[in-house]
Amino acid sequence: QFSAERAASIARQIAAALNTANENGFIHGNLTPDSILVSHTADAANVKVFDFDPATDGYYKRPNHRSPFSIAYLAPENFSGFSNVDARSDIYSLGIILYQMLTGEVPFKGETPTDVMLKHAEEEMPAMSEYRSDVPPTLEAVLKKALAKNPDERHQTAAEFVEDLDKAVAAGANTGRRFWMTAAAVIVG
Repeated sequence: QFSAERAASIARQIAAALNTANENGFIHGNLTPDSILVSHTADAANVKVFDFDPATDGYYKRPNHRSPFSIAYLAPENFSGFSNVDARSDIYSLGIILYQMLTGEVPFKGETPTDVMLKHAEEEMPAMSEYRSDVPPTLEAVLKKALAKNPDERHQTAAEFVEDLDKAVAAGANTGRRFWMTAAAVIVG
């Protein structure tokens, strides 16, 4: 489990890479932790995302096979064939990765790949409170939007995801400061 600030910082950099790639005609289509490299320096973590594929008319062509590992990170439309895989599918995968950074677990697990696919399509993500209590509700709301089953209900661009993520982190920091200021006032009082 990463701190909320560290997880948000890494997710922000991944989203920035996705946004740049999308603006230049690329969609990842198979975003997993294996396609993300995080290097640590004295000052911060630097994130690189690789394995992008060119999009055709804004959509990604599904490969014929997926590894059982990657199924844990894929959006429901990757399995259904009813809607196209596009940049919003990458946002769903980023939401899964952010969830995993915060909880230490992917939200949907099962005995078989089919079980996992069904959970992606039918179940809501487990609440953060099942794993930890220090994640701000604003950050959990960003995750819920990123993991919406319907692509039209998700963040429509990676830039929109970053905007919501930044607001959530700022709101969470302010809430924490207000709590301690109130606690200090009560103690002094």
